[in-house]
Amino acid sequence: MKTVYVNHKPWWIGYLLGTAAVVLLLISFSAAMLSEAHPWRKAAAVVSVIIMIMVIIAGIIIDNSETEVKCLEDKLECRLLSARWEIDLTKLDTLSYTVTGHRSRYGSWHTVDLIFRYGRDSACEEKSLEIKISSDDVGECLAGRIEKIPAMQIYRWVEELYPEKAAGYIKNREAM
Repeated sequence: MKTVYVNHKPWWIGYLLGTAAVVLLLISFSAAMLSEAHPWRKAAAVVSVIIMIMVIIAGIIIDNSETEVKCLEDKLECRLLSARWEIDLTKLDTLSYTVTGHRSRYGSWHTVDLIFRYGRDSACEEKSLEIKISSDDVGECLAGRIEKIPAMQIYRWVEELYPEKAAGYIKNREAM
C-alpha cells in the first residue's frame, strides 16, 4: 500500500460551505427583520455570528488540508479530514492525465487532472482527481524529476497495476 498527500478538494465541499453560508444569511435576515422588542432578536444575531465564524474556520481548515490517497490493489482510497471516498480500479477502462489552467478574478493556478474513464461508448462515466500543482512542481517537471510530483506518483502506481489501461497525457483539455 502506497500513500501520498495531494492538494485536492472534492467538488461537494464547496456546496457544503455554500449551504452553511445560505443558512447564515437566512438567520441574519430573520434577526434583522425582528422588531427591537422581540426576545429572539439577540439570540438570532448571536447564532448568525457563531455560524459565520464556524463557516470561516471550516473554510480555512479545509483549504489548508491535504487529501490522503492510498493506492491499493483494486482501488484508490481518498480521505480529506473525516470525508472518505474511493475510486474503483477494477472497472476502469482508461486512465489519463492532463494539465488544466484555471483563472479567477484574483489569480490563476494549474491542476494535474487524473481522469478515470469507465466505459468506452458515449455513455461512459468519468471521475477525475484535480490536483493543484505549485511552481515548485513545475520546476521538478522541467528538471526531469516528474516522479516527485504526487499526482504523477498516483498515475505511475495505477499504471504499474494496469499498464494496458494507461492512456498517458491528453493535450489541450479545456479548463472547467
